[in-house]
Amino acid sequence: MPKLVELLESTDEFGLLLIIKALGTIGDRRALQPLIDALKRVKPAQRWIIWDTIGDIGCAEEVKHLSYLLNTPDWQVTPEDRLVLLELDSKPARPLSPNQVEKIKADIAEFTNADVKARWRAVSRLARRRGLVVELLTEATASPNPMIRFYALYTLGQIGNPRIYPVALAMTKDPNPHIRWDACKLLGIMGGSRAIPTLIEVLLNATEGDLAVNGALDGLEAIGDPALPAVKDLLRAENELARITAAYLLGHIGYEEEFDILAELLHDPNPAMRIVCMESLIMLSIRLPKKGKECLELIKRMTKDPVKSVKERAVYFYEEITG
Repeated sequence: MPKLVELLESTDEFGLLLIIKALGTIGDRRALQPLIDALKRVKPAQRWIIWDTIGDIGCAEEVKHLSYLLNTPDWQVTPEDRLVLLELDSKPARPLSPNQVEKIKADIAEFTNADVKARWRAVSRLARRRGLVVELLTEATASPNPMIRFYALYTLGQIGNPRIYPVALAMTKDPNPHIRWDACKLLGIMGGSRAIPTLIEVLLNATEGDLAVNGALDGLEAIGDPALPAVKDLLRAENELARITAAYLLGHIGYEEEFDILAELLHDPNPAMRIVCMESLIMLSIRLPKKGKECLELIKRMTKDPVKSVKERAVYFYEEITG
């Protein structure tokens, strides 16, 4: 353990994350102060991981006063900015007593608890509430602390009130990648067809490693059939990542017409596209059993692909299917 603590000060970004996770697994409370020192030193994006590790070693209470260290720099969004986005309610929300309001605010404060289990217990309690809890959680999505923003948005999604659609839309631009992911996913689940242009735009501007891409995929998959025309249009995009994600989606929401499109894309010059198309064809053939034999023949043909990575994946798929 002392050697790991020593490495906290001298390791590169990737190695630092591995060491932090190792300290959490060991669970030695002697790592608390070095982790607090690292919390003050590392980039804001890495602080959440350290915070969770402090909770893993059982020191959540000792660091409550330091939750401000997680705040997003130069944050300017206010609770009023968020509240004005809420769509009008068709009927008045049930009023809350002062005692209920205090309990809700106490649970929202738990979103910064370094103890992960405590955070999820708070989410569970809040998700069972109705009425003006939506307003209080919406205000919380304006917090400078990304943990509060994330769990407030997640809880609003669990409550499922469609009024929050514009709030989720605004949060697709959040500086925290995990929040962008959840916001994009929530748009598809709650917004249906009206979310399609925004989610397609996310994919058109996709960059490697952007978690918002995962959220857009989840959101479009939740929308299903109505998203198919826009997804097929993505296949003509200049952004290769957008094209590949479109092929992935066709395997999860497509039908016979999309099966034929994917079969044709097995000739695409991009090896990554050919691999994704094989995976998508297999997914489609599970839903379309009469396409199973054709899918197997296509995969068998790809075992002769000139690119090693494509050939190896095709061999693996073929063996899995025939086995």
